[in-house]
Amino acid sequence: MSHKLKAYFIIFLFSLCGENIFAQGFCDQPISDKTINTYFEKLALKQMALEFGQEDLVLSGTQQYPVGPDLVRVESFLKFRKPGRENLSTMRIKGWISRCRGTLIIRGNTWLQDGTLAVQRYKNSDLPGDGFVFGDKNSSVHVIAYVDSRCPECHRLIAYMRELVKDKKMYIELRQTAFLETAQEAVQDTQLQLTSKFDDSGQAISEQDYIEMLGGFNSEDKIDANTQAYKKALMMIEKNTRTARHVLYITSVPGVLVMDDKKNNAYRLTSFWEMNRLFQPDL
Repeated sequence: MSHKLKAYFIIFLFSLCGENIFAQGFCDQPISDKTINTYFEKLALKQMALEFGQEDLVLSGTQQYPVGPDLVRVESFLKFRKPGRENLSTMRIKGWISRCRGTLIIRGNTWLQDGTLAVQRYKNSDLPGDGFVFGDKNSSVHVIAYVDSRCPECHRLIAYMRELVKDKKMYIELRQTAFLETAQEAVQDTQLQLTSKFDDSGQAISEQDYIEMLGGFNSEDKIDANTQAYKKALMMIEKNTRTARHVLYITSVPGVLVMDDKKNNAYRLTSFWEMNRLFQPDL
């Protein structure tokens, strides 16, 4: 079930079960109508900060619309700054609050009453596959990025990544996948078998040279598909692709996970806008 479908299913359960929750006395202290707007704005700003950063976020004109005994739809206007823009933009945002549970569903995410984002988190051990690691481990931002050699957005992301790594602002594991071509074509394009990760001949491409090479597009250099290095590179791309599709349910690339639980080294998937913010922090 997709994340969006899960959110709508939760909303349906809220509205279906609301009367029973109050009738049976399971909700002794529901959120009052007077405080719902303030409550919404507090959690909604947390969501929008993920997408657009902490600065220049202002909510106004908040209104609430009861959907059922437990569920309230809340709408507000947000002033925010898009990456790379000088002027503030305005958009309407809406969410659904459970009076009893205190949860807010907004823009595909669920926020708990204590301000915690309730979302699936993954450790590296949950994500079969491998990639190339760049940057300083002491960087404040740790990400895992699933990319494809024939994806223009992935090349743009890698270009930003190179600068962030150089400035020690990001620690990233770059995982090649085959979303837009076959795994064989992905190896051909990226020449993974020539890197030090797979080639132990002493003449391999260093990881730094490899990331420079990724600044270009498809490679047409001849390739020997019978070597162990090629077979290992092919296996890695196939495993990364399966993980992206069937563990993370990524439907397009780039797909980016950011570490938000450093104590447990756990990652969660980012949204489009959050991804842009992470890779363009100075805009």
